[in-house]
Amino acid sequence: SVSGKVGATVQLTAKLKRTTDSKYLNARTIHFSVNGNEVGTSQTDSTGTAIYSYTIPSSLAKGKYTLKVSFNGDAFYLSSSDSSATLTVK
Repeated sequence: SVSGKVGATVQLTAKLKRTTDSKYLNARTIHFSVNGNEVGTSQTDSTGTAIYSYTIPSSLAKGKYTLKVSFNGDAFYLSSSDSSATLTVK
């Protein structure tokens, strides 16, 4: 979860790993969404981490918004998503 004011840039971060052995997955595309609207994508690195720099737009009022990260799957791995984090606009 992250927080910031309108106009601020926050780092949206996700980690992707296999459930079978907890090995982190490199070079996979992660989709980042705020309240159901995709805001960007990022590739995972060797530690399975994807980071997207998100500038909070003026269209978001003060309050809490659902953050969702998703991996759409590929030839080797099934899709996965998580929406347990929030963006708090101050």
